Amino acid sequence: MTPQRLAAACGAGLVVAIATGLGFRPGPTTGPAMTGVSSPGLLPREPLRFVPNSGQWGDEVRFAALGSPQPALVCDDGFALATLGADGLGVTLRFRFGPGSRPFTGEGAAASPVHVLKRSVLVSAADSWTTLRRPDAWPGVDVVLRADTEASSAAALAYDLVVRDADALAGVSIEVLGTESMHAEADGSLRLVAALGAGRTTTLVQRPPRTFVVRDAREVAVPSRAVVLGPSRFGFVVEGVRSDERLCVDPGFVWSSYLGGSASDECRRVRRLPDGDLVLAGWAGSPDFPTSPGAFRATGQRDAFVARLSGDGAVLRWSTYLGGSELEEIDALALAPDGQLVVGGWTGSADFPTSVGAYQRSYFGGGLLANIGDGFVAKLSSDGSRLIWSSFLGRVGDDFVRALEVLPDGSVVAAGDTTADAFPTTPGVIQPEFRSGNVFLPDVFVAKLDASGANLLWSTYLGGFAQDFLGGLAIAPDGAIVFGGLTASTALPVTATAAQRTLRGFWDGFVVRMSSDARRVSACSYLGGQGSEQVRALAIAPDGEIYAAGRSALDAAATFPASTDALQVRTQGLEDGFVARFSADLSVLRAATMLGGAGDDSCEGIALLPGGGLAVVGWTAGLGFPVPASAAQPNYGGGSRDGFVAQFDPTLAMLRAISYAGGSAKDLLVDVVAGGVGDELIAVGSSFSIDFPIGANPLQAGNQGESDAVVMRFDARLDAGAALELRAPASGPTEAVFAPGLAHDALAFTLHNGAPVAIALEALECGIAGSADASRELLGLGLFVDVDRDGRLGQGDARLAGPIAVPDTAGRVRLPASRTLAADESLELLVVIESRAACRRGAEFAVWFDGAPAIVARRGDDQRRVLVTGATTLSGAARICAERRTFSADLDGDGQADVRDLRALAARLGEAPANAGEDPDDDGVIAAADLALGIDRVLQRAPLFALPGSVDAGGLLVLRGHALDDEDFAASLDATPLARVLATPRVLVFAVPVAAPRGLRTLRIASDGVTRRSVSVEVR
Repeated sequence: MTPQRLAAACGAGLVVAIATGLGFRPGPTTGPAMTGVSSPGLLPREPLRFVPNSGQWGDEVRFAALGSPQPALVCDDGFALATLGADGLGVTLRFRFGPGSRPFTGEGAAASPVHVLKRSVLVSAADSWTTLRRPDAWPGVDVVLRADTEASSAAALAYDLVVRDADALAGVSIEVLGTESMHAEADGSLRLVAALGAGRTTTLVQRPPRTFVVRDAREVAVPSRAVVLGPSRFGFVVEGVRSDERLCVDPGFVWSSYLGGSASDECRRVRRLPDGDLVLAGWAGSPDFPTSPGAFRATGQRDAFVARLSGDGAVLRWSTYLGGSELEEIDALALAPDGQLVVGGWTGSADFPTSVGAYQRSYFGGGLLANIGDGFVAKLSSDGSRLIWSSFLGRVGDDFVRALEVLPDGSVVAAGDTTADAFPTTPGVIQPEFRSGNVFLPDVFVAKLDASGANLLWSTYLGGFAQDFLGGLAIAPDGAIVFGGLTASTALPVTATAAQRTLRGFWDGFVVRMSSDARRVSACSYLGGQGSEQVRALAIAPDGEIYAAGRSALDAAATFPASTDALQVRTQGLEDGFVARFSADLSVLRAATMLGGAGDDSCEGIALLPGGGLAVVGWTAGLGFPVPASAAQPNYGGGSRDGFVAQFDPTLAMLRAISYAGGSAKDLLVDVVAGGVGDELIAVGSSFSIDFPIGANPLQAGNQGESDAVVMRFDARLDAGAALELRAPASGPTEAVFAPGLAHDALAFTLHNGAPVAIALEALECGIAGSADASRELLGLGLFVDVDRDGRLGQGDARLAGPIAVPDTAGRVRLPASRTLAADESLELLVVIESRAACRRGAEFAVWFDGAPAIVARRGDDQRRVLVTGATTLSGAARICAERRTFSADLDGDGQADVRDLRALAARLGEAPANAGEDPDDDGVIAAADLALGIDRVLQRAPLFALPGSVDAGGLLVLRGHALDDEDFAASLDATPLARVLATPRVLVFAVPVAAPRGLRTLRIASDGVTRRSVSVEVR
């Protein structure tokens, strides 16, 4: 067997937890609210490869290991590893392999190229390797560096010792620099302790090595262990081998400290190429750590990156690192008419690569407040291998390029914000001077570079006498430049016809429409209420109308200018997202809606859908965020944030679809694009979760660092407005009257196919609830086509399914429905309760239909689930048997029979429907307390959760529940009223006086003058 085969046969090697690189594969999932959705997938991590140093790193470095969860720099005689903590403390360990005179060389060319455009060295390392070998590091022993093929990610770094005869192993002595101590354990493992500084340490554990010999053409495992050979050296002992046998020794490592060592990655922008491929950009953990061993404090450690993926995310075409010796970030990405890529962002590196003839090659540095650095704009070749041109953009101060667009002639409009009072501007523009008057408070800037990057065609500030930040940029159909953000300035150039002419809060959002030469503001409007608003993203419809997305904070008075028919007219928490639509001239706010729950929420990215409407992505803290149980991910994943994807109709009054996207830690989505093959949305961001919900067969199965970039693919359902529509009977299900002996009762509705292709109906699900013995009297549920369209079951009606047996307890019944609807065809259906002609006294049964979540259907040949619009809940069919002559399904007297009535029926019968799916008090258990809350709802009383057992004098009494702002709640301790300080649908907050008597007191909660709760609480 060859040494190469022996090396491959060794098992898992070095396993640590820092991420640098890319990788992803979306997979199928279900969930009617995001029908046809591909499960969220992690951003593709490139396979581990070793990239030669052509000047990008220090002189001592020969290769960098890119794509490994732990970045490594390879030198002639070994490699260096580093781990970083959240506080910037880190440690470098240097592994040195023997006195041999031959350095590492590459073997096995990597499938996809990686380009490293770093510092002032404009080189492309397109040739990279999957394996490095150092022959005869010790006589008869080779060292092989490779990917760990048995770890959770194939990108992990491993090293093997390939020993040509067993006697040679005695000469192996591996030196480790940077450790405080080294201990061989009884099980054969090795423990290395390293100091991080500030009194902290971390431990590297090398597990017992896996060692193989070749006997009779077979690989045979043999016992082996690590041994300490000196204060900083170790080797290996192998038992039961002959001196002439070949060996492969595979040590394995795991970090085991409170730090967990990790870098971070974030995807900030995504664009789709004409051929359907995706280009992603952001920043990634960098291997620019000190190669000298020992503790250090990190200052740089990340570069910008650009990567190209196949449209389905299965193949990484190439990836490119871009940066200098300090921090970089790409925040803007656009496609040039010639197929090349333009990126923008900021850098703290004086040696950031610029090109000969570029507009600005000098680095001016950061400002007094944050000392971030300069902005930059760069153009890359379509294969990522060449820096066509690159220029700094800034002066002394903190300069950020946050958005850019490429015009048809190849020129670039870049926008951002700056604290530089000497930022380069040109004569005749709207605002040539810095107005904030304070180098700690930025102004917005917009600048235009020619297609060569050599000339600044024009540049202007835009701001007032306070702080102004750029949030989004777009080019109108007529060439006008539209941008927006947040401002605390009262003196923006607001136009006389603006939808909002004054600053209403501490911060407001703003939108500006500017001439293409930056000489005239044609429209400018604030956007906000008495809280603090900021525009985070912009999009322009083909008719020129402007969509803005962002967030609003601290608007307890509900002064944000939401539409009267908006999806959500007021904030639900301290910070909510918003979406707004302006007329093209910013004179009319056509529509605006909030989007959020009781926690913090933000809309970060926006994309218009070709079929009408728009998609929005962002993040949410959950807490009542309006995600239905039918969503692709219906439940909040956990942590401080989850991402979300939402789709609105153009009026912003209807939420077509919405879903969480996150795991148990912090997750964010920041950008989204539509289009490409099918009706797809691509959303990107970052995740700190190890359980982010990925699809099947991902190229990267888990988070490899502190945070990883993520990319998700959703079916946008661009034909949502013309898909399968659910229509209720014209009369509505209000009351059913039953005569003795009647053997069936029906719930009628219509399905209409508004799509331009056929839709195959597969199944429907009905909810059921009834008394304990009801199922004994029922033959089952049936599904019929109402041929005569009279809303009743007759002899001429055609059975599609059933009778389907019903469960003994409340639940759901699936009704198969093999029926195809042609384009524009309507299908009248009946869900029928079929029972015996004579039923026992007291048998009661009811059925309801939940609409979209309960319909399984697919469009044409693409086999994706379709959106169902229209009515969301139909109910009213009820079978009441024996002597009772009539029955009204409207138990709560609201004039409509709905699911609340059925749940009330179940509660009266002493049963909780298993499919109720609601845990109103959010305690994780559906119990009697939840039924009580459900009764509150049926009686149209705002449900209150359990009251607290104690309160603090001078503190706050916090009550939780649902729809709490719909009633006039009051609270009192004994006879002392408490002042209400906050009321939201989910939370009521009252102030407890400092002078409140301590000890057990009576807490009373009343609404409309009627005491709702009275309990004893301890005042502390």
